[in-house]
Amino acid sequence: MKSLTKQLIYLFENRNSAEAFDVLLKTITFQALEYATRSSERNTGNPFLSSPKTVKAILDGDEDLFESVYFQLGNFSNLSHIIGDVDSYYSHCNVLPDLSHYFLSEENISSAIEMIDLKSVLKQFDWNALHHLFQRSLEENEYHLLNHPSVRYDIDKAAGRIWVQHFENEGRKRAYWLNTDKAPEVFNQLMNSEELLRIVNSLTNSYARCESLLCEELTLPQIVHDSRNWHIDKLADQIKVMIPIDDIDERNGPMRYITNSIPEQLLESDSMRRHIHHCYIYSGMKTSVANFLPSEYIDGMTKHQEKSACAKNGDAILFDTRCIHSGSVCSHNQKRKTLTLTYKVNSLRNNALESLSSFY
Repeated sequence: MKSLTKQLIYLFENRNSAEAFDVLLKTITFQALEYATRSSERNTGNPFLSSPKTVKAILDGDEDLFESVYFQLGNFSNLSHIIGDVDSYYSHCNVLPDLSHYFLSEENISSAIEMIDLKSVLKQFDWNALHHLFQRSLEENEYHLLNHPSVRYDIDKAAGRIWVQHFENEGRKRAYWLNTDKAPEVFNQLMNSEELLRIVNSLTNSYARCESLLCEELTLPQIVHDSRNWHIDKLADQIKVMIPIDDIDERNGPMRYITNSIPEQLLESDSMRRHIHHCYIYSGMKTSVANFLPSEYIDGMTKHQEKSACAKNGDAILFDTRCIHSGSVCSHNQKRKTLTLTYKVNSLRNNALESLSSFY
């Protein structure tokens, strides 16, 4: 009897008809489901567990297959016909738990940017302490860089920090805190706020956890350029909550975003479909320079609008980081100060595809 990995390779090499492609798609999708749900009855021969490099190579090798797997793992309704065929495609027919909480909600797919009145949600929060801690965190990061000039992005679990180099060409200063007990109490309260987590979970229809908090100060760079750094953060399901320390308007460098621009909404563009697969080949599901987009791709997106994410102090901007977005430039004598919380989503897509590491 063929191993599951050899069977998968055979199906991939003989996918020369619509029926054969469908069998391959169903097989790899169900193997992904069984792996992603962390079943206690997981089959140790599952290629996602035993041969992840082979699975990654197969998805790298066929744009249509990757696209189908990526979108099916992200949409419960798309999986219904496969889940009904468990007995036909897999030896363990009772390994899958209730799958209804492993997907981004349909509402999130239709609207990747949400605004909320944060002060009405966090009524007992000490907002006055944020300004001091924000500035102190930037100063501590600056001091660390003076003593460690070669640092670019250094995860320091002992200190509960990520030490990061400044982006002087963009006028950015940054300081990170990991979600550990090393973070200041007020930051810890934000990162572990049950009220905020409920809002994030309702947007994702899944379970999420805040991984980090970013303090960012944006000023006018020494050399100003007009080009935008359009990008997606990563292909993985991830939510960010941006909290303005001061009001954000058109003068102090608001985040710019393209409406209806998460991958599910870009299927009409062949160039964007190719680029999404390119991102996956070189970056997997994580953040990398491969996730930046040529400006001509954006210019050709006539059905989409460029907008600014402006907000008042006391508001928060929630967004799916798979949408196309960019920084913008501050005006003279203006600053933008924001806190950004990053939430990792416990989705099927993340659990399965993040297990396949990228070579690059």
